[in-house]
Amino acid sequence: MRRKLAALAAAAALLAAGGCGDDMDDLPRATLAETQAAVRDFAAGLALDPLPEPLRVGPAPCEGRYADLAGDGAFYVAGAWQVPLPSTSQRETLATVRDAARAKGYEITEYREIDEVEVVMSGRDPATGFTFSISSTDPPEAVALLVSSTCRRSPDGNYPA
Repeated sequence: MRRKLAALAAAAALLAAGGCGDDMDDLPRATLAETQAAVRDFAAGLALDPLPEPLRVGPAPCEGRYADLAGDGAFYVAGAWQVPLPSTSQRETLATVRDAARAKGYEITEYREIDEVEVVMSGRDPATGFTFSISSTDPPEAVALLVSSTCRRSPDGNYPA
């Protein structure tokens, strides 16, 4: 179960970090606390109720133009949750989450029903650039939820500690 969550977290981190590229000079300024709150709010808005405490909501360095780590304090925030959800209701619940996300204007970039229980879904909010991924865990007693912000720059220009 943890391996699957770690793999999804790594994929979400790469997806979020890869989006910084050429726009590093134009990054919005935000504190770590503001960005963490935005990631938590985004996750709470995905209709996976009740949302438990996150496993982690923390910073990671953005990548620069040439896939190097940005040395100018650019960061994004990735959040990871493990949401208890019985296998008998995962398909129905995640279809509802998908439909609610579409109604908010989010792009659903992937939605696969792997078998009669397991579902994998990814999406993006075009307004904020935030991305999310939801996947059944193994065993399917919960779903893993990952949310990543876009790259930000600290007001003081330093990587958040």
